[in-house]
Amino acid sequence: MRHSKPTFLLLLIVVCVLAQTTLSNALEPIPTVINSIDSLYRYGEIDAAEQLAVSALNRKDVSSEERFRLEMLLAYAYVAKNDRDGAKQAFLRALTLKPDYQLDPDAISPKIFEIFSEARHVIQSQTTTSKEDLLRLRKYETRWRGTPSGLLFPAWGLARQEKIAHAWIFGSLEIAAIGAATYATISTANAKDDYQKARTNNNPVEKWNDYKDWYRKQGYLWGSVGLIHLLGVSDVLFGKVPIENTVTISSPDGSPTVSFQVNILQFMH
Repeated sequence: MRHSKPTFLLLLIVVCVLAQTTLSNALEPIPTVINSIDSLYRYGEIDAAEQLAVSALNRKDVSSEERFRLEMLLAYAYVAKNDRDGAKQAFLRALTLKPDYQLDPDAISPKIFEIFSEARHVIQSQTTTSKEDLLRLRKYETRWRGTPSGLLFPAWGLARQEKIAHAWIFGSLEIAAIGAATYATISTANAKDDYQKARTNNNPVEKWNDYKDWYRKQGYLWGSVGLIHLLGVSDVLFGKVPIENTVTISSPDGSPTVSFQVNILQFMH
Protein backbone atom coordinates (compact mmCIF):
# COMPACT_ATOMS: atom_id res chain seq x y z
CA MET A 1 0.00 0.00 0.00
CA ARG A 2 1.42 3.37 -1.05
CA HIS A 3 1.28 6.35 1.31
CA SER A 4 -0.09 9.62 0.04
CA LYS A 5 2.35 12.50 -0.32
CA PRO A 6 0.89 14.61 2.60
CA THR A 7 1.08 11.60 4.96
CA PHE A 8 4.67 10.93 3.99
CA LEU A 9 5.62 14.57 4.54
CA LEU A 10 3.94 14.54 7.97
CA LEU A 11 5.84 11.42 9.02
CA LEU A 12 9.08 12.97 7.80
CA ILE A 13 8.43 16.12 9.81
CA VAL A 14 7.71 14.08 12.98
CA VAL A 15 10.91 12.08 12.54
CA CYS A 16 12.93 15.24 12.03
CA VAL A 17 11.43 16.87 15.13
CA LEU A 18 12.15 13.79 17.26
CA ALA A 19 15.70 13.58 15.94
CA GLN A 20 16.24 17.26 16.61
CA THR A 21 14.88 16.91 20.17
CA THR A 22 17.11 13.89 20.87
CA LEU A 23 20.17 15.62 19.44
CA SER A 24 19.35 18.77 21.40
CA ASN A 25 19.05 16.80 24.65
CA ALA A 26 22.32 15.01 23.92
CA LEU A 27 24.13 18.29 23.39
CA GLU A 28 22.60 20.18 26.31
CA PRO A 29 24.66 20.31 29.52
CA ILE A 30 23.42 17.88 32.13
CA PRO A 31 22.46 20.64 34.64
CA THR A 32 20.21 22.16 31.97
CA VAL A 33 18.66 18.76 31.29
CA ILE A 34 18.05 18.27 35.02
CA ASN A 35 16.28 21.64 35.23
CA SER A 36 14.15 20.68 32.22
CA ILE A 37 13.17 17.37 33.83
CA ASP A 38 12.30 19.14 37.06
CA SER A 39 10.12 21.64 35.19
CA LEU A 40 8.37 18.89 33.23
CA TYR A 41 7.68 17.01 36.45
CA ARG A 42 6.27 20.07 38.21
CA TYR A 43 3.98 20.87 35.25
CA GLY A 44 2.66 17.31 35.15
CA GLU A 45 4.47 16.18 32.00
CA ILE A 46 5.46 12.92 33.66
CA ASP A 47 6.06 10.80 30.55
CA ALA A 48 8.29 13.45 29.03
CA ALA A 49 10.18 13.86 32.31
CA GLU A 50 10.72 10.09 32.52
CA GLN A 51 11.97 9.77 28.95
CA LEU A 52 14.31 12.72 29.33
CA ALA A 53 15.72 11.35 32.59
CA VAL A 54 16.31 7.89 31.12
CA SER A 55 18.01 9.43 28.09
CA ALA A 56 20.26 11.60 30.28
CA LEU A 57 21.25 8.65 32.45
CA ASN A 58 22.56 6.85 29.39
CA ARG A 59 25.00 9.66 28.63
CA LYS A 60 28.67 9.21 29.48
CA ASP A 61 29.28 12.76 30.67
CA VAL A 62 27.17 12.41 33.83
CA SER A 63 28.90 12.97 37.17
CA SER A 64 27.97 11.08 40.32
CA GLU A 65 26.12 14.08 41.73
CA GLU A 66 24.20 14.56 38.49
CA ARG A 67 23.42 10.85 38.26
CA PHE A 68 22.05 11.01 41.80
CA ARG A 69 19.74 13.93 40.94
CA LEU A 70 18.58 12.24 37.74
CA GLU A 71 17.75 9.00 39.55
CA MET A 72 15.81 10.94 42.19
CA LEU A 73 13.78 12.77 39.54
CA LEU A 74 13.19 9.51 37.69
CA ALA A 75 11.93 7.97 40.93
CA TYR A 76 9.54 10.89 41.42
CA ALA A 77 8.21 10.35 37.90
CA TYR A 78 7.67 6.64 38.57
CA VAL A 79 5.79 7.45 41.77
CA ALA A 80 3.56 9.83 39.84
CA LYS A 81 2.84 7.00 37.37
CA ASN A 82 2.09 4.58 40.27
CA ASP A 83 5.08 2.45 39.28
CA ARG A 84 6.15 1.51 42.79
CA ASP A 85 8.82 -1.02 41.78
CA GLY A 86 10.38 1.35 39.26
CA ALA A 87 10.47 4.14 41.82
CA LYS A 88 12.06 1.90 44.43
CA GLN A 89 14.76 0.72 42.01
CA ALA A 90 15.54 4.32 41.04
CA PHE A 91 15.77 5.31 44.71
CA LEU A 92 18.07 2.35 45.33
CA ARG A 93 20.39 3.44 42.54
CA ALA A 94 20.39 6.99 43.90
CA LEU A 95 21.08 5.87 47.47
CA THR A 96 23.95 3.71 46.26
CA LEU A 97 25.61 7.00 45.36
CA LYS A 98 24.54 8.78 48.58
CA PRO A 99 23.65 6.23 51.29
CA ASP A 100 23.20 8.89 53.98
CA TYR A 101 20.80 11.06 51.98
CA GLN A 102 17.47 11.76 53.65
CA LEU A 103 14.22 13.35 52.54
CA ASP A 104 12.27 15.79 54.66
CA PRO A 105 8.87 14.14 55.28
CA ASP A 106 7.27 17.57 55.66
CA ALA A 107 8.50 18.72 52.26
CA ILE A 108 7.62 15.66 50.18
CA SER A 109 4.51 13.64 49.47
CA PRO A 110 3.82 10.72 51.87
CA LYS A 111 3.86 8.23 48.99
CA ILE A 112 7.30 9.33 47.81
CA PHE A 113 8.63 9.33 51.36
CA GLU A 114 7.24 5.82 52.02
CA ILE A 115 8.91 4.28 48.95
CA PHE A 116 12.12 6.22 49.59
CA SER A 117 12.20 4.94 53.20
CA GLU A 118 11.82 1.35 51.99
CA ALA A 119 14.76 1.79 49.61
CA ARG A 120 16.86 3.46 52.30
CA HIS A 121 16.20 0.57 54.69
CA VAL A 122 17.44 -1.87 52.02
CA ILE A 123 20.62 0.17 51.50
CA GLN A 124 21.27 0.39 55.25
CA SER A 125 20.84 -3.38 55.62
CA GLN A 126 23.28 -4.02 52.77
CA THR A 127 25.77 -1.54 54.23
CA THR A 128 25.61 -3.20 57.65
CA THR A 129 26.16 -6.63 56.10
CA SER A 130 29.03 -5.35 53.98
CA LYS A 131 30.61 -3.70 57.01
CA GLU A 132 30.44 -6.91 59.04
CA ASP A 133 31.88 -8.93 56.16
CA LEU A 134 34.74 -6.47 55.70
CA LEU A 135 35.52 -6.44 59.41
CA ARG A 136 35.53 -10.22 59.47
CA LEU A 137 37.86 -10.33 56.47
CA ARG A 138 40.14 -7.66 57.95
CA LYS A 139 40.29 -9.58 61.23
CA TYR A 140 41.21 -12.80 59.41
CA GLU A 141 43.91 -11.04 57.37
CA THR A 142 45.37 -9.43 60.49
CA ARG A 143 45.46 -12.72 62.41
CA TRP A 144 46.96 -14.71 59.55
CA ARG A 145 49.63 -12.07 58.98
CA GLY A 146 51.24 -12.98 62.31
CA THR A 147 50.45 -16.68 62.59
CA PRO A 148 53.41 -18.35 60.77
CA SER A 149 56.09 -16.28 62.48
CA GLY A 150 54.18 -16.29 65.76
CA LEU A 151 54.41 -20.06 66.09
CA LEU A 152 58.21 -19.82 66.40
CA PHE A 153 58.54 -16.31 67.85
CA PRO A 154 55.31 -15.18 69.49
CA ALA A 155 56.51 -11.59 70.03
CA TRP A 156 57.25 -11.24 66.31
CA GLY A 157 53.85 -12.64 65.37
CA LEU A 158 52.08 -10.34 67.83
CA ALA A 159 53.93 -7.35 66.39
CA ARG A 160 52.82 -8.32 62.87
CA GLN A 161 49.26 -8.48 64.19
CA GLU A 162 49.73 -4.91 65.45
CA LYS A 163 49.41 -6.00 69.10
CA ILE A 164 52.49 -4.01 70.04
CA ALA A 165 51.95 -3.97 73.81
CA HIS A 166 51.48 -7.74 73.88
CA ALA A 167 54.58 -8.18 71.72
CA TRP A 168 56.70 -6.16 74.17
CA ILE A 169 55.35 -8.02 77.18
CA PHE A 170 55.81 -11.54 75.83
CA GLY A 171 59.09 -10.67 74.12
CA SER A 172 60.57 -9.21 77.32
CA LEU A 173 59.35 -12.09 79.48
CA GLU A 174 60.60 -14.76 77.09
CA ILE A 175 64.02 -13.15 76.65
CA ALA A 176 64.40 -12.73 80.41
CA ALA A 177 63.30 -16.32 81.05
CA ILE A 178 65.63 -17.71 78.39
CA GLY A 179 68.51 -15.69 79.83
CA ALA A 180 67.81 -16.89 83.36
CA ALA A 181 67.35 -20.50 82.21
CA THR A 182 70.60 -20.38 80.23
CA TYR A 183 72.44 -19.03 83.27
CA ALA A 184 70.89 -21.78 85.40
CA THR A 185 71.95 -24.41 82.85
CA ILE A 186 75.54 -23.18 82.90
CA SER A 187 75.51 -23.03 86.69
CA THR A 188 74.10 -26.56 86.85
CA ALA A 189 76.91 -27.83 84.63
CA ASN A 190 79.49 -26.08 86.83
CA ALA A 191 77.89 -27.44 89.97
CA LYS A 192 77.97 -30.91 88.49
CA ASP A 193 81.69 -30.57 87.74
CA ASP A 194 82.30 -29.34 91.29
CA TYR A 195 80.37 -32.31 92.65
CA GLN A 196 82.41 -34.74 90.55
CA LYS A 197 85.61 -33.21 91.87
CA ALA A 198 84.30 -33.24 95.45
CA ARG A 199 83.62 -36.97 95.24
CA THR A 200 87.28 -37.60 94.75
CA ASN A 201 88.02 -35.62 97.92
CA ASN A 202 85.43 -37.52 99.96
CA ASN A 203 83.43 -34.31 100.67
CA PRO A 204 80.58 -34.40 98.13
CA VAL A 205 77.53 -33.48 100.29
CA GLU A 206 77.68 -29.70 99.99
CA LYS A 207 78.45 -29.80 96.27
CA TRP A 208 75.71 -32.34 95.75
CA ASN A 209 73.19 -30.01 97.38
CA ASP A 210 74.38 -27.11 95.18
CA TYR A 211 74.06 -29.28 92.13
CA LYS A 212 70.50 -30.33 93.08
CA ASP A 213 69.48 -26.71 93.70
CA TRP A 214 70.75 -25.52 90.33
CA TYR A 215 69.28 -28.50 88.55
CA ARG A 216 65.88 -27.75 90.10
CA LYS A 217 66.14 -24.04 89.23
CA GLN A 218 67.12 -24.96 85.69
CA GLY A 219 64.00 -27.10 85.31
CA TYR A 220 61.72 -24.39 86.69
CA LEU A 221 63.21 -21.71 84.46
CA TRP A 222 63.05 -23.73 81.25
CA GLY A 223 59.50 -24.68 82.18
CA SER A 224 58.75 -20.96 82.52
CA VAL A 225 60.22 -20.38 79.06
CA GLY A 226 57.94 -23.04 77.62
CA LEU A 227 54.89 -21.66 79.43
CA ILE A 228 55.55 -18.08 78.26
CA HIS A 229 56.06 -19.32 74.70
CA LEU A 230 52.82 -21.32 74.84
CA LEU A 231 50.87 -18.33 76.15
CA GLY A 232 52.34 -16.14 73.41
CA VAL A 233 51.39 -18.63 70.70
CA SER A 234 47.88 -18.85 72.19
CA ASP A 235 47.59 -15.07 71.99
CA VAL A 236 48.69 -15.17 68.35
CA LEU A 237 46.21 -17.91 67.43
CA PHE A 238 43.21 -17.10 69.60
CA GLY A 239 43.64 -13.62 71.08
CA LYS A 240 41.62 -10.62 69.98
CA VAL A 241 43.09 -8.74 67.05
CA PRO A 242 42.84 -5.00 66.38
CA ILE A 243 41.11 -3.88 63.21
CA GLU A 244 41.79 -0.96 60.91
CA ASN A 245 40.78 2.55 61.89
CA THR A 246 38.79 3.25 58.70
CA VAL A 247 37.05 0.88 56.35
CA THR A 248 35.64 2.05 52.98
CA ILE A 249 32.89 0.24 51.16
CA SER A 250 32.99 0.79 47.39
CA SER A 251 30.19 0.81 44.88
CA PRO A 252 30.28 -1.59 41.90
CA ASP A 253 32.03 1.02 39.74
CA GLY A 254 34.88 1.21 42.27
CA SER A 255 34.12 4.63 43.72
CA PRO A 256 34.07 4.84 47.54
CA THR A 257 30.54 5.26 48.84
CA VAL A 258 30.61 4.57 52.58
CA SER A 259 33.26 5.09 55.22
CA PHE A 260 32.90 4.25 58.89
CA GLN A 261 35.27 4.65 61.80
CA VAL A 262 36.43 1.89 64.12
CA ASN A 263 38.44 2.74 67.19
CA ILE A 264 41.95 1.29 66.80
CA LEU A 265 41.78 0.20 70.43
CA GLN A 266 38.59 -1.73 69.77
CA PHE A 267 39.30 -5.43 69.52
CA MET A 268 37.19 -7.94 67.71
CA HIS A 269 36.78 -11.61 68.59
